[in-house]
Amino acid sequence: MVIEKGGLTARLRPPIVDIDPLMVLLVHGWTGDEQSMGVFARSMPKNCWLVAPRAPFATEDGGYSWVESPHSLDVPFEEFVLSANRLVEWVDRLDEIPVSVRQQFHLVGFSQGAALCYTLALTYPHRTTRLAGLSGFMPSGAEKAAAGQPLQGKPCLVAHGIEDQRVPIPLAREAVRVLEMAGASVHYCEDRVGHKISAACFKRLQTFLNPS
Repeated sequence: MVIEKGGLTARLRPPIVDIDPLMVLLVHGWTGDEQSMGVFARSMPKNCWLVAPRAPFATEDGGYSWVESPHSLDVPFEEFVLSANRLVEWVDRLDEIPVSVRQQFHLVGFSQGAALCYTLALTYPHRTTRLAGLSGFMPSGAEKAAAGQPLQGKPCLVAHGIEDQRVPIPLAREAVRVLEMAGASVHYCEDRVGHKISAACFKRLQTFLNPS
């Protein structure tokens, strides 16, 4: 179902299996919307609430962005923090989901959505259980937030295409460096594809999110 509240629109799917429910935030990339992350839904644990919010800023090219600045791979961490705070405040009012479930969440972000997920995890490490950044980049200046090792022991997956022309592969490797600086337990998958996730990395994502 699609919900609208608190100035944000989101697609919400209840758990298929109501045992030990958890929450997964699916965060789309630049010019995406609440429908864009549907391709990853089948990778998600069956006991999860899937929440796919639409970013708050409309873009000139159609779709939405998580930051108000023009599209760039060099947007400062502080600007992503503004949207991270807004999203967490919105989650806190999401009364469709039990309070005990929405206190912590898995994060799965694609492209600019991965940058927001990295920011969310570094800013709210106590609420982050697992983190997956797909074809994404680390916001500039995030090292300061990583310095205190806020993600100590947190499982993270970074997946990227070697032939990605939109978000070049060195930015994925830089994200791994910063996550490791933050103390995260990083799993890394790269493959010979462009700005998308390969079949092999998609399987890694499934295993990562369903670690039984």
